[in-house]
Amino acid sequence: MAQTSKRRRWLRAIPIAVVALTAAIGVTWNAFRIRFDLERAEAISPAHPQRRAQMVREAEDVLARFTHQAPMSGIVLIAEGDDILLERVFGTDGRGAPLTATSKLTFGSLPKQLTGYLVQRLVDRKQLRLDQSIGSVLSELDGSAAGRPTIHQLLHMTSGLPNSVDLMTNLRLQLSDEWMPETELLDRVRGYELAFEPGTAYLYSNVGFRLLAIAATRVTNVSWPDLLAAQVLKPAGMTGAGLFGADVMDSDDVTRGQMPYRCFLLFGDPCLMTVPRWNYSALWGAGAMYASARDWLAWSRFLKRSMVEEATLFDRYTKPDLEDYGSGIGNKLLEAVDGSRVRVYSHSGGDPGHYGYFAFFPETDVTLVVLANADYASLGNYEIGDALRDLLAGLPYERVK
Repeated sequence: MAQTSKRRRWLRAIPIAVVALTAAIGVTWNAFRIRFDLERAEAISPAHPQRRAQMVREAEDVLARFTHQAPMSGIVLIAEGDDILLERVFGTDGRGAPLTATSKLTFGSLPKQLTGYLVQRLVDRKQLRLDQSIGSVLSELDGSAAGRPTIHQLLHMTSGLPNSVDLMTNLRLQLSDEWMPETELLDRVRGYELAFEPGTAYLYSNVGFRLLAIAATRVTNVSWPDLLAAQVLKPAGMTGAGLFGADVMDSDDVTRGQMPYRCFLLFGDPCLMTVPRWNYSALWGAGAMYASARDWLAWSRFLKRSMVEEATLFDRYTKPDLEDYGSGIGNKLLEAVDGSRVRVYSHSGGDPGHYGYFAFFPETDVTLVVLANADYASLGNYEIGDALRDLLAGLPYERVK
């Protein structure tokens, strides 16, 4: 048992050591990852009479071009309303078995939109206030710089808190199989300085959303997994979704992430290396979740219902502040080639070896989900997500030549 634990610690150290070494010598992953030569394709107008069929054909073309250039492992889903128009599955689960349409993957920051919705619901119930400081809810932070930002500022990434926990804390977590206690996390955060006066600038912060999750558990006296399940996952019908935690550090039901390297050093065909599961101790509320692509389709259906049935909450939840970012969900107006304005609610995310992208277009009732468990450079995965988003919105989009 001790030997197994020691081996796992060494395996966890590999991706962290690579990242640290890469930064130290001033190089990037470019020598190891697939490079994409892209071209700009024509847009499909949202008002096009045959848009649905053309949209699917063009999406198929985008995927065929990308996957011909570099192997992909993951799932791509496009739906209109409840109807799945396109569902493509590529690659394996990281253990050698083929992925299926119902495979569960992890995807970094996508769950922030769930956290934001849950917090706004607690605001409606007067269990939290948007104008109250996080220190007034979490007494451990009271009187510190980290305790000054308000719930509103945490939701909108204007708190000034850092993107993630400090490097040494993160390194220690990734070399350990232990779940960091909440008390220890808050003790670390108490010592953090703010990057700016809260409310004056935008800085994406996983730390802020971790604090929001803790605040939600304090005012409800319910654990984060149980609270998220009761208030979001079950009402939304995300039946395959779940959280990593102290008792679920890994699961055979969830795919393993994979990262690329060249089979023969800097040259040769691309290969994939399975990476250890990340330690998500500092990420409840900001990530640490797994789900299937169809679970995320269920979430878009929930958003559609929320627009109608709880319009006031939905408007507050999605309203941006300093950037195009609502309460954990992106909110952008894109201008299509026909001059129409297309709104998209979206979020992207990633963990080592994983990538996720979710977009919902309310006017056309179209949903896009991209989940990958092969991190072919964020370059490849992010450009697939961005290309499909632009295609569905009626913008010119990128595709591999």
